[in-house]
Amino acid sequence: MKIRIQFEKLGTVRFTSHKDVLRIFERAYGAAGVPVAWSEGYHPHMRMSFGPPLRTGWESHEEYMDVVLDGTMDGFAAAVNEKLPEGMKVTRVVAIDDRTPKLASDMSAVALEVSIAADDAAADASAVSSRISDQFLHTPRPESEPWVREADVVQSTDALRIRYTSTMQNGRIVTPEHIVSAAIGDPESFRVPIKVVRLAQYVARGDRLVSPLDEGVVQATI
Repeated sequence: MKIRIQFEKLGTVRFTSHKDVLRIFERAYGAAGVPVAWSEGYHPHMRMSFGPPLRTGWESHEEYMDVVLDGTMDGFAAAVNEKLPEGMKVTRVVAIDDRTPKLASDMSAVALEVSIAADDAAADASAVSSRISDQFLHTPRPESEPWVREADVVQSTDALRIRYTSTMQNGRIVTPEHIVSAAIGDPESFRVPIKVVRLAQYVARGDRLVSPLDEGVVQATI
C-alpha cells in the first residue's frame, strides 16, 4: 500500500534541516507503530520519498511525502501527530499506487509569502507591486528559466508581505531574495531577516496548476 501525506512545518521547527525532517518522521513512524515497508540490501531504509526540500528556516503549510506501507493502518494521522514535535503536523493522507508520478519530478510551481519588516520596507505596497510587475510579470524570459506567474503585495503596520507563485524548473524557482532585491533592496542589508512561508505546491495538468492530492493527480486502486 502506498500513501501520499501532506504535512506542515511551522514555528521553531522550521530551523530543522531536510535530513532532520527525515529522521523525525522515521522516529515518529516507529513510535506510532506505522507498518512502513523497508528497502532491501546492505543498508535498508524506510521506503518514503519527499517533494522538493524546504529550505532550512522557511515555514510551510504544504509539504509532501510518499510512503510505502506493509499493510493498512487506521488512525494514521492522529497516531503519527502524537509523536511529531510541536509545529509539525500531518494534515491530509490519501492512497496512491504506482501510476502516480513521483513528487520530486512532478512538482511544477510553488506559492510563497515573503514578509519584510516595516522598518526595512522603504517603499509602499503600490510601488513594490509596480516593480515586481515590470521586472517579473512583463519581462521576456528563457523557457528554461523559472518565472513568476502572479504576485500580490499586502502592507500592514508591522510588515510588507509579497505573495507570489513561481514556476519550478529542475527544482529551481524565482527566489524570495531575487524578488525582494529587485523590488525593495538587498535583504542582506535589512535589520530584520525576511521571513518566508511556503503556502502551497502545485503540479501541472494541461494549463492548470493543481494540488498533488487532487483527483486525477493521485491514482489509487484501494
